[in-house]
Amino acid sequence: GFPGKKVLAIGKDKDGDLWFVTEGQGVIKKTDEGFKQLTKKDGLLSDSVYSVFLDYKGDLIFGTAYGLSFYDGTNFKNFSFESGFKNKAIKAIVEDNIRIYGFATTAAA
Repeated sequence: GFPGKKVLAIGKDKDGDLWFVTEGQGVIKKTDEGFKQLTKKDGLLSDSVYSVFLDYKGDLIFGTAYGLSFYDGTNFKNFSFESGFKNKAIKAIVEDNIRIYGFATTAAA
């Protein structure tokens, strides 16, 4: 069955698979074979994830309680408050037509 309890957002990747972001259980990918859960143990910045976004390269970006996790299908690359990011929790992600990202956070910049 589905391993998540509180789903906060749903996104679709370049292959058409659904991704569920959860409060406290990381991210969950739905495929034809079932569900695959990724957490901090797999490299995600935090298990509390608020948003998911598919960027122009086809990579997924997860907004977490502690910053951003970029996922290329294999590896995570994380950007946090400690690496210079102004705010911790990322609630929403957008990208404009010249590939500049915008973020909604829980604190004023």
